[in-house]
Amino acid sequence: MTTGHIDERVFAGEAAMKQSFACMDVEHPSKHTVNAQIQSAQMRISFRRDLLLKLDSVREMKEMAN
Repeated sequence: MTTGHIDERVFAGEAAMKQSFACMDVEHPSKHTVNAQIQSAQMRISFRRDLLLKLDSVREMKEMAN
């Protein structure tokens, strides 16, 4: 998996997150609640991005070792 593939997956996740918030079936959510949900989703995306980058790095090192 290359960094380009990782970027595509991360951007797809970010787009899905934005779409899910745009389609929320809530009449008037509080700004605090929405901001907390967005921050939580951004943290999950950041964590997954870091894991994917580490995985990519490990795969590259493994390929170089072979």
